[in-house]
Amino acid sequence: MASGRPSLSLVVCALVLSCATLVAWSEAGAFAWAVFVCPWPNISPRNMRLLVISDTHVLGRGRTALDVWWTTRLLAKSAAWMGWAYHPDAVLILGDHLDEGRTATSAEWHSDVEAFRTATKALRNSGTTILDGQSGNHDVGLGASFDARRVSWFERDFGDVNRARRIPGFRVEFVTVNSVALVSDVDAPGAAETRAFLDQYAATRRLDADAEEKPMVVLLTHIPLYRENDMDCAAPRPRERGHVTYVGANVALVPNVDVLSQSVSDFIVERVRPDVALAGHLHSQCVRERGLSVDRTSEQLQSATPPRPLLEVTVPAASHRMRPDPGFVLLSLQPPQPPLVSVCHLPDEHRIFASLVGALFVAVAALLAVCARRFGSLRFYSKVD
Repeated sequence: MASGRPSLSLVVCALVLSCATLVAWSEAGAFAWAVFVCPWPNISPRNMRLLVISDTHVLGRGRTALDVWWTTRLLAKSAAWMGWAYHPDAVLILGDHLDEGRTATSAEWHSDVEAFRTATKALRNSGTTILDGQSGNHDVGLGASFDARRVSWFERDFGDVNRARRIPGFRVEFVTVNSVALVSDVDAPGAAETRAFLDQYAATRRLDADAEEKPMVVLLTHIPLYRENDMDCAAPRPRERGHVTYVGANVALVPNVDVLSQSVSDFIVERVRPDVALAGHLHSQCVRERGLSVDRTSEQLQSATPPRPLLEVTVPAASHRMRPDPGFVLLSLQPPQPPLVSVCHLPDEHRIFASLVGALFVAVAALLAVCARRFGSLRFYSKVD
């Protein structure tokens, strides 16, 4: 007579299916969902579509082998899904490629750079343009600790840390500024070269002032321009609390540590006159419009056509070791239309852990069920004998 209870075989099958589902979700489903719920802000074919990441912090010798393997694996998986889902016209990487570049020996630097390239290989194989010449404080140092030797290594591997570049087919100019050389009240190594580049760029812009079609200018720095805190950033940043590697939105940002000083910020904005300013460093997101009264020149303010406010975007860290829910930015540019931006987040590491731990428990339960069935069968046959 049937007892009405499910057979042990059905229980084992259900447990195995549950285990497989949890593993599939943590390995692929969570990443697929993250890119699915964050589409491009505008899909017009005339737009220039930019995928922006920062602070990948590829780990080195200071971490355990397991930590390095796990974090690098998550970064590679994130890059693969972003490259597959978005096919951007360009990928911008805003510094702190490495976690320990500023203290690395030549051999360690080479090893870390190879690990970075391997982790971001999927983005490079998508055929898109990669702009990764923005150095960060973890790459080459900061201010007075700015290391000219490591800057030469960085430029050898990633390109000039100060440069202006246009991508054929788009009316957009990218201006990379070596901001980590400017976060000091004294002349740090590299500061003179950076200021000279900015002066030269400003002179070039004045010569092109009468051009009929001026490009949209995108400023790329690692350290954000000056602001007091993140309370005027777009939601949800004002509600965000601090974490191990970033502060809450209401916490004052320290000039020359968290952000550039007011004077340096004004100097950069006056020389470059950007339409969009992209930065990283803080590991948290911020989308805001920078006030005209502080940041624009008197010539611009007296113009008959008021200039658009400068759109500032601070990109969250892309590394799961810097925050449990790393992120990236999608930016659509179609001059002279205003830029469109979406801030996206990758799967939360805590939830990935929870799924894998759950899968482990389910797998153990299935194994115990199989053992119980086998043990029960052995007991039955022993009684028959």
